[in-house]
Amino acid sequence: MKNIGLDFFLAKNRLSGSIDLFRNDVTSLLGYASTSPLAIYPTRPINGGHYFRQGWEIMLDTKNIVGELTWNTQITFSKNNSFWKARLPNYDYRCYQKREKEPMNAYYYYKMNGIINADRSNMPESQKSLQAEAQLPGCPIIDDKNKDGKIDESDIYLKDNTPDVYIGFGNTFNYKNWEFSFFMYGQFGILKSNIAYRAALPGPLAVDYPENTNKYAYLLWNSQTNPNGTRPGLAIDRMGALPGGAGVNIDMENASFVRMRNMTLSYNFRDKLLGKLKKYVRGIKLYVDVQNPFIISKFKGFDPEIYTGGGANNASRGEYPQARTFSLGTNITF
Repeated sequence: MKNIGLDFFLAKNRLSGSIDLFRNDVTSLLGYASTSPLAIYPTRPINGGHYFRQGWEIMLDTKNIVGELTWNTQITFSKNNSFWKARLPNYDYRCYQKREKEPMNAYYYYKMNGIINADRSNMPESQKSLQAEAQLPGCPIIDDKNKDGKIDESDIYLKDNTPDVYIGFGNTFNYKNWEFSFFMYGQFGILKSNIAYRAALPGPLAVDYPENTNKYAYLLWNSQTNPNGTRPGLAIDRMGALPGGAGVNIDMENASFVRMRNMTLSYNFRDKLLGKLKKYVRGIKLYVDVQNPFIISKFKGFDPEIYTGGGANNASRGEYPQARTFSLGTNITF
């Protein structure tokens, strides 16, 4: 573990903060390999592999207004990434995988550039290098990344699906006996699969007894009723695997967000305001608080932040979103 940091205080402590850089290496990971055919156990433990985590964090604390009215601000910026330096000895790389410094949150995908229309007039020549099932109307048009006129593993995109930056932003205001504070945080530069789209697939709608669906069914391409649909039609079920087995970024969305975590307004009873209670208590604070009042995001799924379980592409499985709560209470200091 390596860390270097700087703490600073400027303008008579009106501006203070810290800057930290770090790198943590994890080596000799525990894995398993096959044993010889006549061994008692089918696998044996092995050590190998090496990954590292690196990043930075900046924290700022400012005293914007000092006096009867005070205003303090806290700001944080941070970024961290994890990369493989060496895989376990028996790891089987896919042909398109990055061998050196591969992100641990690597997302490999083919990029969709629209949908093949009914007469296939918009289908590029590169699509003809795929199997016939991938050339049907309603199939996604696959981007020819290197412009060589065919679709193969060299057209697979790689994204380090770790947020580009995390932010935090808090403010506290005090005026006489009143206090108001709020805290916001967010992350930017991450993609997530919207599980709600998976409940609106074209296959179930084509059978005699369709499954329950949702409003996203209106986005499905159909040559007769929705030729301008933005999601692939029934042909996607026959398309088959693309070279290398990587998927298409059909349901991936920008999951960047800013969330208002909490807002609190309070009033402090001190000294004369306590009256006869002053003999027994030093202070009483009455407050009203709201947690998770709103979130700003273009993500159309349930919640861009909640843990989404396993599965490919950081898929959102539709867990309950974070609760919005309102509280009214008091703190008594004896």
